[in-house]
Amino acid sequence: SPATMNLLMAIGQNHQLTQLMTQLQKMQELHRTEMLTAYNSINLPGLYLAINYGNADIVETIFNSLSEPGYEGLLSKKNLMHILEAKDKNGFSGLFLAISRKDKNVVTSILNVLPKLAATHHLDNEQVYKFLSAKNRTSSHVLYHVMANGDADMLKIVLDALPLLIRTCHLTKEQVLDLLKAKDFYGCPGLYLAMQNGHSDIVKVILEALPCLAQEINISASDIVDLLTAKSLARDTGLFMAMQRGHMNVIKTIFNVLPTLFNTFKFDKKNMKPLLLANNSNEYPGLFSAIQHKQQNVVETVYLALSDHARLFGFTAEDIMDFWQHKAPQKYSAFELAFELDHRVIAELILNTINKMAESFGFTDNPRYIAEKNYMEALLKKASPHTVR
Repeated sequence: SPATMNLLMAIGQNHQLTQLMTQLQKMQELHRTEMLTAYNSINLPGLYLAINYGNADIVETIFNSLSEPGYEGLLSKKNLMHILEAKDKNGFSGLFLAISRKDKNVVTSILNVLPKLAATHHLDNEQVYKFLSAKNRTSSHVLYHVMANGDADMLKIVLDALPLLIRTCHLTKEQVLDLLKAKDFYGCPGLYLAMQNGHSDIVKVILEALPCLAQEINISASDIVDLLTAKSLARDTGLFMAMQRGHMNVIKTIFNVLPTLFNTFKFDKKNMKPLLLANNSNEYPGLFSAIQHKQQNVVETVYLALSDHARLFGFTAEDIMDFWQHKAPQKYSAFELAFELDHRVIAELILNTINKMAESFGFTDNPRYIAEKNYMEALLKKASPHTVR
């Protein structure tokens, strides 16, 4: 009976369950579906209970048995997905539960057999994508919570499984990027919360997964910029918040991988500039917000990243000066903002860095550089800030 099946799953009677899985092939589909969903008296599926109690071997037995050729054609896709999702009365799936409980063994068991199961039952990419996103009733991706909470180990388990799933289940680029963005009900990406909260390990896991994913789907440089800036529907972006709050670990993790992004995704200077400035939706740069909040280390790291990688990304002297003279919507540059706020150390840092770059890149005779250098030096000679041009 379904009640017996539910009990076997809940208490982990794997041997008996294995035998039953074979016997179920001989039943009518309606009865077979009832047995496999195995609801208890409070409407919880047996698979959900097995996951709840951490019975990874039970989960593996069910998924492996359903993947066998003997089960091909015995369940409609609708019934199969109903069994696999194993949702509770609040719409949380078994996979959502396993990931939320950080049960690596259960999640690994599910993801390892999913490609074979999808092949046996000819599941399409939308069905596999829906299963992986494990959205609850509020339509928040399960990976949103993983990223927001900084669970890098769990994120790695899921992302490591994606290349094979892309190949076997034909997941599209849009579906994969949607999984990586992992937005909540309001359209806020999980990476936004990770950056805002300083979870650099989350950023690192995503960056390390991208080259492997790029071998399976055509991820462009603009896709990467869109992912890493982590735009929410609100005013700010994840990278903007990381700069504002001084999360150096997040910022360095991104900037350290710039050469890899250049080689793998053909990044160029137009892709690099949005990461360095980290504008919010009002075009106000995260770099400027860092200056406002006296995040000297952030400012230094941004300019060092430009200095270290400008040649690789093909920056000319004019490009460098464009970046230096970039103005916020309020019509002031980074240097002018630092000066007006009396953040003299930051203002001097900006001047010293442009001087070093001018020498390194050989544009000390550039008229724009000379004019800007003289302007900055003249301001710094003043005893206190004055209105700038």
